[in-house]
Amino acid sequence: MSAVALCLYCHSEQDWSGEEPQILAGRKGAGALFPDEGVPGRIYAPNITPDDETGIGRVTDEQLDKAIREGIGFDGRRLFPIVANYSMMSDEDLAAIIAYLHSLPAVTNKVPAREFPEPVLAGLPPAWTVACPVTAPAGGSPSMERGHYLAELAECGGGGAHGGE
Repeated sequence: MSAVALCLYCHSEQDWSGEEPQILAGRKGAGALFPDEGVPGRIYAPNITPDDETGIGRVTDEQLDKAIREGIGFDGRRLFPIVANYSMMSDEDLAAIIAYLHSLPAVTNKVPAREFPEPVLAGLPPAWTVACPVTAPAGGSPSMERGHYLAELAECGGGGAHGGE
């Protein structure tokens, strides 16, 4: 969850003072200001803990699937396009991530709405639809296909939502 899909990197408040950022105690998945200062406006990653009031506690698995793989928020708005690389995530891996999110300790944290200049909002790519089912490369042993799949999920080499091959 925090190593390949990187969900907790954006969705957790972190201490940036050390060599490697560390998630603040009690803030895992509670939402945070997106750490990329080069992005115009302010992007807040929402609370993805199972809190009923400020997190995903009342969100269905189908809504989570649509948000993670298609970039459509629970209220129908387009999400920041970094999630585009998750459109190729296998059904099995997505189900595991959703189960993991539901297992996080619930944290009550109302996250501010994103603040984008209108030209940035207008420039967001259109929604995409994922043809299901999506399967991961076969085989339990290391393979080039499995490695490529994991690297794309992690956006290694600039793939996924930011271009790449």
